[in-house]
Amino acid sequence: MKKWFILLFLFSFVFGAEPSWVTNPKKDAKFYYFVGYSEDIDTLANIKDKAFYNAKTKIATSIFEETEVSKIFSTYGNISGDVELQRNYTEEIKSKSTVQLTGVEIEDFYYEEIDDDGLKFYKVWVLAKISKTNFENERNRILAELKRKLELVDKNLELAESELKNGNIIASLDAYYTAALSSIKVKERRDEFVVYISKMTKILQNIQIAPSPDNPKQIDSLNGGNIKFNVLYQNKVPIANAKVNFILRNNKGNISRQAISSSDGIVSCNIESLSDVNNNSLVYARLALDFPELSDLEPEYKTFYNTLLDAVGKVNSSYTFSVISSRNKKLATTVIAVIEEKNSYKIHRNLTSEAQSILISKGYSIKKFPSGIDINDLVEMDKNELSILEQNGIKQALVVVVSGEDPLFNETLNRYIANYNLSLQLIDVASGEIINSKSSRVTVTSATERGISTSFLSVISRELKKLIK
Repeated sequence: MKKWFILLFLFSFVFGAEPSWVTNPKKDAKFYYFVGYSEDIDTLANIKDKAFYNAKTKIATSIFEETEVSKIFSTYGNISGDVELQRNYTEEIKSKSTVQLTGVEIEDFYYEEIDDDGLKFYKVWVLAKISKTNFENERNRILAELKRKLELVDKNLELAESELKNGNIIASLDAYYTAALSSIKVKERRDEFVVYISKMTKILQNIQIAPSPDNPKQIDSLNGGNIKFNVLYQNKVPIANAKVNFILRNNKGNISRQAISSSDGIVSCNIESLSDVNNNSLVYARLALDFPELSDLEPEYKTFYNTLLDAVGKVNSSYTFSVISSRNKKLATTVIAVIEEKNSYKIHRNLTSEAQSILISKGYSIKKFPSGIDINDLVEMDKNELSILEQNGIKQALVVVVSGEDPLFNETLNRYIANYNLSLQLIDVASGEIINSKSSRVTVTSATERGISTSFLSVISRELKKLIK
């Protein structure tokens, strides 16, 4: 019963009986007829205008389905081979042509007012007509406009393409970008914009940066070196005048932040010095291109701006290398790690070995700690003990001292806690001068008192790695 009521309710708002042209447009010798449709909750007059625009869109589409359009594209070599570009450009022209269509009249219109549980809206059909003479005139006008536009676009494309064919990749990008900026300054030329941006994107997608096979595997932290990259188009054509930015990772130091590729496509990152000795220092290279003029344009152009930036961001590479220290290798170094116990010092063998391993990884030349040395006097930097080290061919000594208190139980945390003071001194044995000194406070916690001893070495070792550079 409810269904019958809704049907009667809907039909009571129908504007007459549905005319036959809604599903079967009229035909005669003088006019072409097109049916436009729209539905909305707007006013009837506004929805009628939308339906009329829909009919005009169908007229423009009909014109663009003529074979002459594809023929026109085929005469312009710089755009004819790009199907996607043709489609995008055709849609731009078609959209503009719909607005500019003249000689189109409304023959009839039909509407239904719908009430769907209180939501009222209109369905509107418009029967638009255009005389066959006007249709032909509009077709000729649109095609003439298309030819004129393509001639202008083709000239700009020809300039950029000639640079591309000659291997001047950056000049080609500049030519396309200049054309793109020029096109958006004149309202009637804005539909060209997508053509140039599309071409730029495709060029960027074919640019590669690759590390040179001649790059050194090791670089001295003091003397530095050079890391080179090849900038190529389609993996074979060297690109000159390309700006590349460099970023140093997993290390600190002085490096060149930007360089421009030479005529053979080589760009070099000059490394003056590095602070850390390690096996995983990395130079990251990225194409340096920006399009600041596009960032301030209307939102409709921001998408293209982001597309270009995304394409640029994907043109990158990196090179990983080891850093050594020629200075450290020349200076024989010994290591001793001691624990302070009741105003005296006791050698901690495992901690000594750990400190030696850290120094070796930093490029130091390590000599075994000689016997017969008074540890307490050495910690106090007694000259006699230092002279013994010197007699054994040792140039510098790293003394690691750990002092602390007995573990205490913390009732709040329900854990044992022990605090330790960790100090390091790198001593020149000949002069007794302290070359470097660092210290840190370390806390070790455990559920048991015995666990403090178990965790001690790993916690102290981690802190040592932070302090030793």
